[in-house]
Amino acid sequence: MKLKGFLVILILVGVGVYFLYMMTAEEGKKAKQDIQSFDRVKKELTVTNMNTLKKMIINFIAQKGRTPQNLKEIQTFQPVSSIKVDAWGTTIRYTKIYQNRFRLVSAGKDGKFETEDDIKVGN
Repeated sequence: MKLKGFLVILILVGVGVYFLYMMTAEEGKKAKQDIQSFDRVKKELTVTNMNTLKKMIINFIAQKGRTPQNLKEIQTFQPVSSIKVDAWGTTIRYTKIYQNRFRLVSAGKDGKFETEDDIKVGN
């Protein structure tokens, strides 16, 4: 009789552990999906900010007839606030290519330039 009671308790504990594992696994999947969604939103926000900055630079070119030397020059022409950084807090890199050509680069999620996740906008 004691053996049956022990087996029943053992089975109940096993079922409880299984359900706890399944709940944890589902929460883990949801957390992973949430992180992926958050990263996607950060990328979209960065692209939007970089496109806004691109329009400001194009406006500068239209009015001044040249590309700005740096983003600070844009700020004196038109106030720029948080658009100068990406969604991960890294300063967006501005490169003047030649008279009316430029490139904006975000370091992306890893915060390092010249890697796969860089986001590039230019004209």
